[in-house]
Amino acid sequence: MLRAPAEVVKRYEALLNTIWTESARYLGEFSASLLAKRVAWEISLEYPAIELVEFRPDGVSCSRIPVPQEESDAHVEEMFAKFTQKYMSVLTKLLGRKRAREIGEKAGLCPATENTGAVRTLEEGC
Repeated sequence: MLRAPAEVVKRYEALLNTIWTESARYLGEFSASLLAKRVAWEISLEYPAIELVEFRPDGVSCSRIPVPQEESDAHVEEMFAKFTQKYMSVLTKLLGRKRAREIGEKAGLCPATENTGAVRTLEEGC
């Protein structure tokens, strides 16, 4: 199901807020912010707009992300999915699989499966 790009940005902003807030509880705001910026830098090589996501003490803001007007959300969805996958992958290495899974579930992500390229939420069905 294709969603309007604005819907995708809003959905991922809420997801990233939860992931960032929960991971900051364990890593601290500075380290969580540093991790997010590092992941954003990596993803920006393919999707430069990801660097416009702001990670602040009061939460994540995607308000600076340019939202394409066309119907397809594939590019926006891919950008956020890659960021989320990479962030959760590093978080798993730092906090362990159990803690990272708990954070993902709080954000509404399906439990991670090996070799998956998709970010699926509980609302979409795992």
